[in-house]
Amino acid sequence: MMELRDILLQLPVDALLVETVNFVAFFVHIAFVLATLGTAILALYYFIDAWWGDELKAARWDKEILRRFLGLKSMAVTFGVAALLTIQVRYTLPFSVAVNTLAPYVLLLVPIMLLAFLFKDFIGQRVHTHHYLHLALAVPSMTALLVSPGVFVALLVTFENPEQWTQIAADGFRLQGPIAVHWLMRYLHVLGGAIVFGSVLHYFFSRRDEPVKRVRMLRWLRFGL
Repeated sequence: MMELRDILLQLPVDALLVETVNFVAFFVHIAFVLATLGTAILALYYFIDAWWGDELKAARWDKEILRRFLGLKSMAVTFGVAALLTIQVRYTLPFSVAVNTLAPYVLLLVPIMLLAFLFKDFIGQRVHTHHYLHLALAVPSMTALLVSPGVFVALLVTFENPEQWTQIAADGFRLQGPIAVHWLMRYLHVLGGAIVFGSVLHYFFSRRDEPVKRVRMLRWLRFGL
């Protein structure tokens, strides 16, 4: 079933080349997605810590961390488009069925990603933002960012399990039972990976005169693992 593609068209290039490009694009995309999501999680945590904690009120690591979000999310989106295009070429039918099966959730990605990116950009580009406004923008944008990988994981789970398409349709186009558990485990894996990638990235971006920050990033790394 996974070998199905549009039978009216032939692949424009060799299948191995398409799969190689898809693998590279998807690998780079996932790396930037995890770094982006991990950066957002760390930025929100250290914003809350800066305002309501005791140790880091003057550090404002959240602003320093969030500045790197802007470039990371651009690279994640760019390579994400490349991965989607190659998947559509190589696995036309399975991908189309998965997208249409979860169409409401896939369409939801457009407004929630716009919301997340606009709010994060607004916060990241301003030197000073009132902390209540910052919180009011950070929480919904973080929620939107957490929803996005959930939808993409559901899309991949549906794509990879064609034998479940009939059951998914019978369940009202929702993932239920064992396939829902499979989705949950993969989603939690993504969150753990995001914390690992984010903490490693910001560990290496930390200056040598910031030992406390480096120790904190290593703690996040152990937590993500």
